[in-house]
This record gives sequence, C-alpha cells and structure tokens, in this order.
Amino acid sequence: MLLHRRIGIFLITFFMISLIFAPAAMAATTLKYGSKGKEVSDLQNKLKVLGYYKGTVTTYFGDMTRDAVIKFQRDKKIKVTGIADSATWSELNKSISSKNKNTKVTLGYRVLKKGCSGSDVTELQKNWCS
Repeated sequence: MLLHRRIGIFLITFFMISLIFAPAAMAATTLKYGSKGKEVSDLQNKLKVLGYYKGTVTTYFGDMTRDAVIKFQRDKKIKVTGIADSATWSELNKSISSKNKNTKVTLGYRVLKKGCSGSDVTELQKNWCS
C-alpha cells in the first residue's frame, strides 16, 4: 500500500510539473465562456490541481470553468472577469510552480504511462479519485 501511495504521489507530481512546461503560446491564449479545445482542458487541469475546478475535465469552457476562474481570480486579487487572460495564466503558472516546490517526490518506483494496466494502475485510480 505504501508503494502504491508513493507511485501515486510521484505521478501526480509528474503531472503537475508537466503543466508548468506547457508551451508558452498556451499561456497567451485568452479563453472565455464558450471556448473549446485542448487549451480549455489544460486550463481545467491547472485549476483542478489547485483545487478550484471540481468537474470532469473537458474541452469546453462552460459554467463550471468560468466559476473556477472567477474564484481563482478573486483569491489571487487579479481583475475578476471569468476570462482566462494573460494575467490569469501568469498567476496560474506561478501557483502551479509554487505548489510543485512544496511537493515531495519519491523516485525509484515503477513508472506508469498510457497503456499500462494492472494493480498499480487500479491503486492509482483509487487514490486519484478519493
């Protein structure tokens, strides 16, 4: 069980670090209600890691995404618009970076990637969703 928990922590940390190194062009993309695409998924993932977005990650910027952006903007004391503009992206990236600095990483365990199966994947899914 401890091994599975460490694997989960490692994978979550790896995912959060990968969000930081997303292409710079994405950070300049302004997203608003009705926007669609991978950039919306990236925004939702970042908001989810930070605890603002509670829904299922999709490619559509709807009510839940707008509400999460508004909460984030209020907390970070930036102009509250519900639109993911350059100021919002900048604060998101800073917040993700800060969160990563406070996350411990344990290396030396089985690496899981797309296509993996088995008890490690099942355990990771249980821990991720709980």
